[in-house]
Amino acid sequence: MSRPHLSEKRSPGVNVEEYNTYLNHRIDWGSLVFTAHVCSQLPETIPTSTSNCLHYRAPPRKHQASNKHTHLSKIASEMAPPMIDPTLFDELKTKIEEDTSVRKDLDQILDDLNQQVSFTQGVLSRIHSTPRSKYATLLGQIEGGIRKEIETVGKLSAFASQYPYYKYNHKWTRMVQDAVSTVIICAWLGGMSTDSKPGEIGRLLTLEDIGQAFNVPVNLKDRDAFHITIEEYLLGLITVIDDLSRLAVNSVTLGDTSMAVKISGFIKDLHAGFQVLNLKNDILRKRVDSIKYAVKKVEDVCTICRCEIPAQEPRVRVFRWPRTLGV
Repeated sequence: MSRPHLSEKRSPGVNVEEYNTYLNHRIDWGSLVFTAHVCSQLPETIPTSTSNCLHYRAPPRKHQASNKHTHLSKIASEMAPPMIDPTLFDELKTKIEEDTSVRKDLDQILDDLNQQVSFTQGVLSRIHSTPRSKYATLLGQIEGGIRKEIETVGKLSAFASQYPYYKYNHKWTRMVQDAVSTVIICAWLGGMSTDSKPGEIGRLLTLEDIGQAFNVPVNLKDRDAFHITIEEYLLGLITVIDDLSRLAVNSVTLGDTSMAVKISGFIKDLHAGFQVLNLKNDILRKRVDSIKYAVKKVEDVCTICRCEIPAQEPRVRVFRWPRTLGV
């Protein structure tokens, strides 16, 4: 754009705004012609506009094949030997395959144990609708399921003892807890009798009794092998408390109030025993805190059973003389 010469003067009578617009839009034709002349002299490979400059690329260089191969051979000759053993990952692959095979075999054993525990728990659930006089027949079926559990736990012990205990114990600890709970409640109802310990209602199996029933060690400290831990025993015992609190309610429904009273005393003793333990803030501590609700539930049932309905006072009938007609 060209600026107005100092000698230029605005003609009188011309509008100021129109005059300024004219000055701002006036084109310097001399500069424009010079720019067009210079651009016409440039080679075709160089772009003549700013937008085309972004797409301009220099032509690639041509390398001779002989120089390329010579350069690569020189680099290969100067390369250092490998820093790791090539067989390292082959060994890792072999170990991973072995671990996968162990997990598959372990899962197969645990699937069998899970099915057997589920069957036993299903039979145990029928105890809530069975009178005490018919417990013997039902306990025979429960003990049949427990014998299968014991056999599978033996296979699990033989297989898992070949490997570090804490590497795979997270896979079976829940199922072992359920299996332990089925044995404890069966013994409490009068099953799992032996020559030295006859079956009777209210009998509590200890941790050592559970180990003898499953024929596996308990709470091992001297070697790394399969065993039943104290935590698994206590968690199984808490599951038994939940089942017995339900049995207390159903026993009253069936008219057996003495069973509810017996369960109430048993659960209270267990609750007092758990209070002695110094437990950490983990899943066991949370489960122990739930025992108080089972105690309260059974206490309410026993309180209702012991409440006597007050006798109603005899109603006194007042004799009234009949009214005679006309009186």
